[in-house]
Amino acid sequence: MPHATLFADDPIDGSPEAPDRLGRDDYAGHVARLLDRVRGQSESSVMALIGAWGSGKSSVLDMVARKLQQSDQATPQGEHDSHWLVATFNPWTYGDVESLHNGFFQELRGVLPRDAKWSDARRRLGEFGKSIAPFMGLVPGVSAENAVKAAGDAIAGDQNANALKAAAEDTLRQLGRPILLIMDDLDRLTPQELLLVFKLVRLVGRLPHVYYLLSYDESTLLDILSRTNLVPHSASTDKRRARDYLEKIIQVRLDLPILRESQALGMVDACLNHVLDENAIALDDQNFDRFRTAFHNHIRRRLMTPRAINRYFAQVEALYVLLGEEADFVDFLLLSWVRTAEPELYSTLQTHRNALTRSDFDVFPTTSQKETHQAALEKWTDRLRRSGVADENIDGVLAVLAQLFLPIRTARDNTEYAGEWLEDVRLRRGVGHVDYFDRYFSFGVPSEDIADSIVREALESLANGKQSDATHELRSKLLSDAARVCRKLGSEQEQGRAPAAALLVFLADLYADLPAGGEAFLDPRRFVQLLASDLLPDVAASEGPRLLRRMTAAPEGVALVATIVSKAQHGSSTDKGKKAIQWLDAAARETRAIIREYFDASKDGLSSLSDEMWRVIWAWRWLDHDEMREWLRAATASKAGWSVEDVLARLSRVDDTGPPPLDMSAVEPLIGVDFAIEHLLPLDQDERLQPAYDLESTWENRVRVARTLLDEERARRSAKASPDDRTDPQQN
Repeated sequence: MPHATLFADDPIDGSPEAPDRLGRDDYAGHVARLLDRVRGQSESSVMALIGAWGSGKSSVLDMVARKLQQSDQATPQGEHDSHWLVATFNPWTYGDVESLHNGFFQELRGVLPRDAKWSDARRRLGEFGKSIAPFMGLVPGVSAENAVKAAGDAIAGDQNANALKAAAEDTLRQLGRPILLIMDDLDRLTPQELLLVFKLVRLVGRLPHVYYLLSYDESTLLDILSRTNLVPHSASTDKRRARDYLEKIIQVRLDLPILRESQALGMVDACLNHVLDENAIALDDQNFDRFRTAFHNHIRRRLMTPRAINRYFAQVEALYVLLGEEADFVDFLLLSWVRTAEPELYSTLQTHRNALTRSDFDVFPTTSQKETHQAALEKWTDRLRRSGVADENIDGVLAVLAQLFLPIRTARDNTEYAGEWLEDVRLRRGVGHVDYFDRYFSFGVPSEDIADSIVREALESLANGKQSDATHELRSKLLSDAARVCRKLGSEQEQGRAPAAALLVFLADLYADLPAGGEAFLDPRRFVQLLASDLLPDVAASEGPRLLRRMTAAPEGVALVATIVSKAQHGSSTDKGKKAIQWLDAAARETRAIIREYFDASKDGLSSLSDEMWRVIWAWRWLDHDEMREWLRAATASKAGWSVEDVLARLSRVDDTGPPPLDMSAVEPLIGVDFAIEHLLPLDQDERLQPAYDLESTWENRVRVARTLLDEERARRSAKASPDDRTDPQQN
């Protein structure tokens, strides 16, 4: 298929440059032969080629004209008197009824040969056309004032319109050469323009040896006629009067052959293969099946004219190049059909981005909040209806959308699909995933996103130990949208394209610049931790310990390493199925050494220690509980700001809402409750401070609240002791 075919709506004429691909050349030949038969039976006649918009009427008209002209060219010199003269008159190109009238006669005169034999015919046609021009004022839209003036001039003249018409008829009859006037696009005219054309054809233009081949979409033309004064308004609904009027004009009705399913499928195949070739795309069986399913479920019956098929694939051809490998081709193909066939729905989809991508953060809805599949299906059915989708198309359109968006597929199939299905959408860069949705509607990678090609380029640079524009952009996007970028990096890692060691150092280097804290599901540092945990098993054992040292150049790097190694050591139910770290024991030993060295050298007290570094203490616990407890107990006696009361203050809150302000189950694994009681004397009564919701959370208040609650724990334990224990001052 030639490259320009998709972008042009020009008719074809069956020539080598515009070949007939639908087998309509034979039909055009039949129409040309039929014209000869009609000519043998009638001095003038009107034929109509009828077909839907975009069905190829103009192409058949061009093929008919070409066949008639070829027949004329094949006739020996001097034997042309019996062959057709063909003129094309498109009334839609004229801006008003006056210019339309003039254009009609200009086209009719213009087709006549320029030799002397035809000069009289051209002159008389022009005189006749000029003489009746004033009376076109009877047609709405022509200036009545000009019509009256011109009519008066015509009456005062030497010859009236009838006499001039008779003279033109005599000349054309004597010459005997058949003239075909082709009129296309009648269904695009206004009611006034259409009435004028029919008046010219029926009452004025029925000249000897002049034949007409009109072309229109019948349903549209009947609608236009129903809006004229020829058809009573009450009859406009059934269109019977309009059809009766049309039958008075048309002698021979020619219905364009419908596009057979095999022809439509052949065009679709040709167009699809053209787009695939132009973009160097090879569809595997799985992706082809996805398109074929949607196509046969619905799209096929909406692509039943050549124009509809070309228009659809032209949309794909024009815009896919802006995305290329940054999007899934089949998803783009299907969404392009939605954009072409149901533009209002296309806009509606954009407004429901979060619901379609399952990114509305309602991760754990209650049973009462959870929407049933039937309710979801009814909601989407209503949205389609309000977006202008016809009722007979709703089920089919839902079938197409189900190929793109998992929530719609879930509702339609009444089946809850596992998370792996959404993961598959992400891996193929589908429109149904939040990371890629916006690309399909912006026809490119949005500024807040990062191209997958940039991610791959950055990873190649890191693997080669280089910094590049791509690595700088990767860093920038990680800082602004860690969740999205970490998912992309995770995809590359799953496909074996991520240099684990270099990427881990890169992540540790920027970890300090990531915003800290926030909600658990939105914490940027958490996303980096999860990615780093997945990368660690890919590091070679010989390189591992040295890599951990490189990652801990900054305190935040210590926190990152402690988190991911302790998680691997401790394990959890969420880690099932993940790759194990073969050098985990060595990783744990190295991480413990790194943590101890850091805290030995740290000058920070517990009051100024960041939450992230405080969590390192807990990570140390999972790596070696005894070692951590021994060090922390020693630190309470030797490190400034690490006293027992500082440890308790670090674990306490001053408000009395929510969990216990000082949870003894948290004190126990760190230094032990007994150890704390032993090393802290009870507070005086006036020094005690009870937690309260409006109490200011200063470090001093936290210390006093912690010690007050410890004293209460001391008293509870003392009350539970045996009588002998209470009387023995040597007992602890």
